[in-house]
Amino acid sequence: MPREQRKGGINGMKPDDRIRVLAPVSGQVAAFAVVLALGLLFGHRTSSPHSPKTPGQSFPLSVTAFEFDQPTAGDPVSVFAARRLRRVGHGETDHYGYFGLRVPPGSYQVCLKIPIGYTIGTSSMGAGQSPVSITPHQPPARTGLPSLLWKCAVAKVSTGPIGMSVEFARPSPPAQPGSPRSSSAYLQSPSGGGLSSERAL
Repeated sequence: MPREQRKGGINGMKPDDRIRVLAPVSGQVAAFAVVLALGLLFGHRTSSPHSPKTPGQSFPLSVTAFEFDQPTAGDPVSVFAARRLRRVGHGETDHYGYFGLRVPPGSYQVCLKIPIGYTIGTSSMGAGQSPVSITPHQPPARTGLPSLLWKCAVAKVSTGPIGMSVEFARPSPPAQPGSPRSSSAYLQSPSGGGLSSERAL
């Protein structure tokens, strides 16, 4: 004869009681399985705090040109990757005296064409409120830019925006013996002679 079961089911529990007890456990097991599967699927995509910069990341690189605190428009700008001197951007300053583009982290030759009859008064390079005074140099020969008309500076883009600011200045005219100094604007022509009261671009 089959062994007689105790009254009330196995271990004294009724079938309905076993269902109520096992249901939460089964739910927890299922939830853990889902979390484990998602972790295996997406866990390798999580970057650590020390991971390198995201591929394709770029930051603003800008040039601002002005004269007597007034922006100057139409000044040509060329930007080259410093390592191979490959041109990555070209354009002109807008009516705010601004030219900008986005570039990946790295070093760049930022070059600005100086208007005829002008020199660079002051210039700086930096990010935010901490620019550093710089002395622009002649463009590298491989850029193909005329050395007498362009000036360049190295910008190192790392983890944020960086900009170059240039103030144009006009050299003082040579004093003429026995003649009063003219108060009109003085611009030296490329040939070395003549006066002009308009800003040459």
